[in-house]
Amino acid sequence: MKLDFFIAVFKNKIFWYLTSRYMVLGIQFLASIFLAVKLGAYYFGIWSFILLLVNIGSSCNWGIGSAATILLVQNKEDQSLCSRYTFNSLLLVLLTFLPPVLIAGYDRIIGIPVLAKYHLGNLIYAVTAIVLLQYVCNFFINVFRVKNRIVEIIIQQSLWPVCMLLAVFFAQGKNLLTLLTVSYIAALLIPVIIFISKKQVCFTGKPEKTLIKEIASKGFFLFLYNACFLFIVLTTKLQVSYFYSVQEFGYFAFAFALAQGIMLLLDSLIFLLFPKMIDMLKGNDTQKIIAGIDLLRKNYILPLHLLFYTVLAVSPLFFYFLPQYAQSYRPFVLILFTLLMYSHCFGYNSYLLAQNKEKEFAGIVFCALVLNNILIFLLIKSGCSMELSILGTLITYVFYSIGVNCYALFCIGERNFKTYIKKNMPLTLAVFDISTLFTMIFFPEISKYFVLILLLFSIVHRSGIAELLQGVKTLIKKEQIINV
Repeated sequence: MKLDFFIAVFKNKIFWYLTSRYMVLGIQFLASIFLAVKLGAYYFGIWSFILLLVNIGSSCNWGIGSAATILLVQNKEDQSLCSRYTFNSLLLVLLTFLPPVLIAGYDRIIGIPVLAKYHLGNLIYAVTAIVLLQYVCNFFINVFRVKNRIVEIIIQQSLWPVCMLLAVFFAQGKNLLTLLTVSYIAALLIPVIIFISKKQVCFTGKPEKTLIKEIASKGFFLFLYNACFLFIVLTTKLQVSYFYSVQEFGYFAFAFALAQGIMLLLDSLIFLLFPKMIDMLKGNDTQKIIAGIDLLRKNYILPLHLLFYTVLAVSPLFFYFLPQYAQSYRPFVLILFTLLMYSHCFGYNSYLLAQNKEKEFAGIVFCALVLNNILIFLLIKSGCSMELSILGTLITYVFYSIGVNCYALFCIGERNFKTYIKKNMPLTLAVFDISTLFTMIFFPEISKYFVLILLLFSIVHRSGIAELLQGVKTLIKKEQIINV
């Protein structure tokens, strides 16, 4: 029986996707260390600037892929319409090529001072090619996850980190910089060829103004939603880097990277489940939607808390073996708790997207961005320590989650104040979270006893954990339940 279970695990596409994400994370970490040595400080600075340009450029994809995901799920019964959506989405992706191409042309003809500072020269063409290929890959990934084609996505997300690691063994200095840019292009071009060869996207059709307008409108507000979340993180780091010392920011940045790495496990799972969630929460069947949201929240919020308290229990040991980053411990647990607070809108956020409320959703996130910057600024100016500055983002995420949940419940038709309180957070979780936060802020020295909190949490929620384990077994044996 156990052998059959392990065979099912190794045949499970979800297992391999989650494993690949952490393998990629490890490879990127190793590659960054080697690159810092083989490139040298000067060329490593140029390479870091190139990656910054790529990250900024690829983020400006205008949400076309995300819009395609939602529209394909909402109209899955009409394959003809889905083909038209993919074709017109692809036309919009090609249209997004224009801004990067114009910027590159402007730099080559007139010149952009910040680009000249880093002596990119003709490498700007390579950067532009990488950004354009990122747009195409993002679109294909979103279509392929609706089609339940995970293997191709794993290849796309894994190929570049592997190529980056291999490149360090074949060159150094300027030659390595050139090899890296060429490898990056190849690592994106190969998956595009694979995506096209699988024939999951319609490449024939005609432009339809109505569909293009619908995709562009939905995509724009989804882009604003994602961009505001990105800027919440960026502006938090920016203010910490500006008002505190370089060393303190280093501790903060390490803590943030570590916390985000831990959250990657469930974030990767949600990436796979997103089309299924949209499918569950679309339409007007209120009872079905409420049941779907309750099911999603029960199977996400509890395991996320279990992960948090497990990490909380073992993290003192981790930092014991990493004494040079001992001062990152307190900001790490507070950042991890902050990310945990964002999870309390889970289910309701997907409902709003499934109900085409992306415009209102983007407005809520924008308000959260403004609130976050005000709170962090006020906390820093009041003289709080570096690790406590993250409380501004923590408060922002709490209000954001409450706002999303209440608005979603209002849209569903649940307009009772007691319902709002009950649905936002289960009482037992609220007690654990509040008491844990109080301990982390005022009594950080007793962190070695956090293992007792994990034990108590496991005892109180033992029935829920048992159900969770049974759900994991079902997911392993029947991976097709996540299919749309």
